[in-house]
This record gives sequence, C-alpha cells and structure tokens, in this order.
Amino acid sequence: MRTVEISIIIINIAILIIISCKIKQYASINKDYLSIQRNMEELIEENSYISNLFLDNLDEKIKEGEKLIEQLAKNENLIKEKSMLNKYIETNDPITAEVYKLFKKGQSVIKIAKQLHMTQGEVDFRMNLGRTISAHGNKEKETSDG
Repeated sequence: MRTVEISIIIINIAILIIISCKIKQYASINKDYLSIQRNMEELIEENSYISNLFLDNLDEKIKEGEKLIEQLAKNENLIKEKSMLNKYIETNDPITAEVYKLFKKGQSVIKIAKQLHMTQGEVDFRMNLGRTISAHGNKEKETSDG
C-alpha cells in the first residue's frame, strides 16, 4: 500500500505544481489586462479631449464664417448701391458720369477740365456732387436700417 500512497502524494504534488503555475499565469494575464484597461481609459480621455478641442475650434470657425458671410452680404449691398448710384448719375447727369469715368482712369482735375471744356471748379463741383449723392444714399440706408 505504501506505493499507492506515495503515488497519490506524487500525483497531488504534481497537481499542486500545475495549479500553482496556472495561478501565476492567471495573475500575469490579470496584470496585463489591468494595464491594457488603464491604457484604454487614457486613450479614451485623450480622444475626448482632442474631440472637444476640435469641436471648439470648429465652433469658432463656424462663427468666423458666419461673420464673413454677413460682411459679404453688406459688401454686396454696398456694391449694388454704388451701381445704382452710377446708373442714376449716368442716366440723369451724363456730364458728371463722364467726369467720374475720366477721374477713375487716373486723369487729373486739370486734364478733365480741359478735355470737357469746363472749369476746374465745375469738375470739383461735379465730383463733390457725386460724393454728396452717395453719402445721402448711405444716410438714408442707415436711417431705414436703424
């Protein structure tokens, strides 16, 4: 019987060694799992931070874009107003329109006066008249907007 008891003891020791090795493997796997879990949590936090930063920047860019669109609309209205003013001047005052045309080409008041056979004072008057009409149109717009 002693051999049977010794065999059982040897088998129990072998099983105990196997169980001990498996427990060590489990502990190692558990340690790796916890490390991976911490790394994943850190990645999620970093991802959240970067996403929020990106969304904040996106919100700022959207606001900038909206401001630019508003400015473009204002500029478009100003261009339309100037175009209407130029059409008004061309239709109702062709001489003033010609003065503006020559002035835009870079001619001096003296050259314009000589070319159109008028005085320098009349050229200045027509230039100021155009500015006055333009300023008056802008004041009317501000009054109607405000």
